[in-house]
Amino acid sequence: MTDDGLPALDVGDHVADRNNENEPRRLLVVGLSPVPADNYEVDGGRTVADANPDYPTDDDVIRVIFPKGSGLDVDGHQRYAYPRSRLRRVAAVQDAPAVDLGAVSGAANGGGGR
Repeated sequence: MTDDGLPALDVGDHVADRNNENEPRRLLVVGLSPVPADNYEVDGGRTVADANPDYPTDDDVIRVIFPKGSGLDVDGHQRYAYPRSRLRRVAAVQDAPAVDLGAVSGAANGGGGR
């Protein structure tokens, strides 16, 4: 959880824009910026905070894309910067159980890698 009570986001998480709840569309988190919204420039000197006056000016900035289809390629997609509190997490990539690839391949028992 973050200081404001929202769950922390990770690259790969699926989120939705709280401002468009009537027309929900999944976005994919592709970056987390260390620069706060009031210092993150997006358009000709405008900041994320300027573009989102209803959200805290010192909010974390989350970079997202609108994924197309089910492809895994994120290159070529327009990236957008949102204040963290404007986004609602839909699905967390980190909630999936970890898989021990060594155990699955037999490498953990010396059975692989020849």
